[in-house]
Amino acid sequence: MKLRRLHVAGALIILAWLASLGWLVRREYFGRTPGEVSASARVAPGAVFFAIYLGGQQIGTGATTVDTLADSVRISGRADVLLPDGNAGRRIRTTTEVRLGPSLALTSFQSIVAGDAPGVSVLARRADGGLNIRLRWPGLGEVTRSARASALPHLAVPVRAVADGPLEEGRRIEYAIIDPLSGAVRPMAYIIGSQVSFVVPDSAVLDSGSGLWIPAHMDTVPAWSLESEDGSLESRMWIDQQGFIVRAEMPNGWTIIRTAFEIAQLNLRAGRPHRSRSSRPLVYTGRGSAPPVVGSDTAAAPLIPSDSQAIVALVSRLAPDSLPPEARARALFDHVARRIVPGEGAPDAVSALREGRGSATSRALLLAALARAAGIPARSVSGARFASGEWRPDVWVALHLGEWIDVDPVRRAWPADSLRFPFRIDGSGHPLEVLAPTARLLRPRIPESSGRTP
Repeated sequence: MKLRRLHVAGALIILAWLASLGWLVRREYFGRTPGEVSASARVAPGAVFFAIYLGGQQIGTGATTVDTLADSVRISGRADVLLPDGNAGRRIRTTTEVRLGPSLALTSFQSIVAGDAPGVSVLARRADGGLNIRLRWPGLGEVTRSARASALPHLAVPVRAVADGPLEEGRRIEYAIIDPLSGAVRPMAYIIGSQVSFVVPDSAVLDSGSGLWIPAHMDTVPAWSLESEDGSLESRMWIDQQGFIVRAEMPNGWTIIRTAFEIAQLNLRAGRPHRSRSSRPLVYTGRGSAPPVVGSDTAAAPLIPSDSQAIVALVSRLAPDSLPPEARARALFDHVARRIVPGEGAPDAVSALREGRGSATSRALLLAALARAAGIPARSVSGARFASGEWRPDVWVALHLGEWIDVDPVRRAWPADSLRFPFRIDGSGHPLEVLAPTARLLRPRIPESSGRTP
């Protein structure tokens, strides 16, 4: 009798163990919605380090860490750079943290820029089926906007690209990308290229003769390129099968290359940075094809408040619907060019309108906001303008009137005068956007442009 009771007890224990094991498997790999947790389960944790280059010279260091948590994936990024600015330099640090849920949808994102430049922060959190994006600029205060729930920061693109499907040549992927300096959200499409192999250091040793850290062991890493579909300066990167960057050419002009921690960090701290032969200068090649009009070109954004009551009221007065689109656009352009005088301060379109003065960036943002409020596709553009024999950072506006045309309300130029090289659409003019790519530009060898968007 006692033996039978032991058998029954043992059987019950085994059944309970199997039930709990089945529940655990279901929770981990299926969850409440089948497939949700399995997406995050495919993400590989790890950390990689980078040397950051400008024109072949190392200007900083970076790192990306991916942690797989019980109910989310955390991606952390950091970069420390010294950017050229005339005869001086600016030390700027960026820190980023991304949280992805079980299905790898964004749950939160925080980006902070600090150092010798305006301190900017962007915070995005999931709320009410979408995202709330909060932007902070010194002197601007806090601006909050809603965005689509599918939006992602650039840092999360490699992880999502790997988890969303195989890395196959020719595959097209598209994400709505959150800009870490303006809070704007724009669609961006990538085309996956063929597989290539990179040889990178995965450990380092101190060379007693030179006093430098040198590779101790090299690793061959297969990688696939992700290149912007429109061929613009937006981004080009090579990622491995785990979703880590091996090499990238970034929108802010950096080239980042994976290497060992000691080579990236300690050699630079010792004042003996490494040089890269693979960084190429930017060359102006004249007018190219501009990206097509998208929904965000007529939507309100944190720095382009086209839904502001003051902006809507001015549009109703200056550019009634009875006028043709170009006449409406010219009326708005003339108002900004003639009525808003030069000033200083944060990129603030509403303040520029209210006070009748503003920085070059504020006036460009104001014109973009007025145009969008009138239903005219418009973009603020951060880039460089060639004048007096050199490239200089600048901000202007692109309007779509049958085709994209550059206009410059600061210089009252319709179309915009001189050669222009765009770096960032819906930009803010922040030094992090414009200093590095401006320094990479070579002197052009062609006549000045007609002002059409290159």
